[in-house]
Amino acid sequence: MKFVNNFLPEIAIIFGTMIWGATFMWVKEGISYLDPIYFIGLRFLLATIVLLLIFPSKRKINKEEFKIGALIGLTLFFAYVAQTIGLKYTTISNNAFITGLFVVFTPFVSFLFKEERLSFVTIFGTLIAALGLYFLSFSESGITSVNIGDFLTLICAILFAFQIVLVGRYTKIYDPVKLLIVQIFTVSILSLSISFIMGTYTFSIKYEAIKSITLNAVLGTALAYYIQNKFQNKMSNTKAGLIFSLEPVFAGIFAYIFRGEVLSTGELLGAGLIFFAIVLIQIKGSTAKIEEAREVI
Repeated sequence: MKFVNNFLPEIAIIFGTMIWGATFMWVKEGISYLDPIYFIGLRFLLATIVLLLIFPSKRKINKEEFKIGALIGLTLFFAYVAQTIGLKYTTISNNAFITGLFVVFTPFVSFLFKEERLSFVTIFGTLIAALGLYFLSFSESGITSVNIGDFLTLICAILFAFQIVLVGRYTKIYDPVKLLIVQIFTVSILSLSISFIMGTYTFSIKYEAIKSITLNAVLGTALAYYIQNKFQNKMSNTKAGLIFSLEPVFAGIFAYIFRGEVLSTGELLGAGLIFFAIVLIQIKGSTAKIEEAREVI
């Protein structure tokens, strides 16, 4: 019991990261029954309701908070659309590891916004990640036959990097929880609106889809982010960042156990290179911005 109490923050953050890893599997199941954009809308609508119930004192949002939250939510929306549609056409493991490249792209976007200088290690880590991406996605079929799912997931990772920088900038000025609520609400409204316009919605939803939406909204959003908010400040930034980098690893493990997905030798090498690049860049100073981003991812 003493051991658990001493390491409770680390245990809690690992558990939260495991939940994020499992969401890839839950999303994969959900979009096999529902249109991806409609699925996103329902997932984030339920998450918005849950957050409003958990944080009743954060319901009063001023004009500036709403405007900034909506701006970041717009970036988040396109990132999730690219990720979720990409997951429909690629494996859970590929989707998870390529999404994890947002860690690699973040320093470059920060440099673009004049918020961070590029280091040799960052550039070196990016080259390693690029090599890993090749082995993970193109080692067998070749670069000429790109998997559309992997390509969309790569766009998702770049969009998450932009969103990270925006979050890092504005959560220092505005209430992070209020921005979080507006962002999630923005994603739900945009997704549901597009779904209704395109006619891809349905009011007849199977149990498996409802289960997937509920798991993603309640566990993958409300619970996981509550754990992070409560325990992350009780450990060093580097330690928390390294734990978060285990997300694609957990995703790959769950995909193997529950869905039988097996990576080839080349894909395993690629995943390992990407994971190494993520850890390398996190250790060298990008951790703070990565952790701020997890508030809304």
